[in-house]
Amino acid sequence: MAAPEQKLLFVQKFLHSKVTRDFADPIEDNYFQPFIQQQTQKGEDLRQQFIKELNKFIKYKDQLFQLNEFEEQDLAALINYHGSVAITDLLLEEMQQFATVDESLAAFFCQKDLLGKAILYFFHDIIRKDDRVAKTQAALQQEGLIISVKNIETAIFL
Repeated sequence: MAAPEQKLLFVQKFLHSKVTRDFADPIEDNYFQPFIQQQTQKGEDLRQQFIKELNKFIKYKDQLFQLNEFEEQDLAALINYHGSVAITDLLLEEMQQFATVDESLAAFFCQKDLLGKAILYFFHDIIRKDDRVAKTQAALQQEGLIISVKNIETAIFL
């Protein structure tokens, strides 16, 4: 959520993984700028509000959307059921257990289904590292429900 002029690419390379940088870069143009055009609040004020709100949830990030709580079939069904929309709804509901989710932030996350698409984007990266998730991917492929990574990436940035 940092303003474009505040992003130091050199520092970012050390602080964030490539997959995180690749996802974060287009958020400004494809999500935040269109969102603030629909709002009455100034863009910079809204950005600061979102940063403040997101900081409330940082301490709970390891407790949100735990993959080990899902059976492979359940995870496959969740991803297939209305795609990333179901994931957005589920995660916003989970976030409410820890702190109230600001209405503007929830609307931003729901815009073009940003939150669900983010989860699917990072899910792909986890697949390469986690045997359990690889089994989920295999279950999705067997059911004909697998989502192409190219399709996910294309959908995220539209």
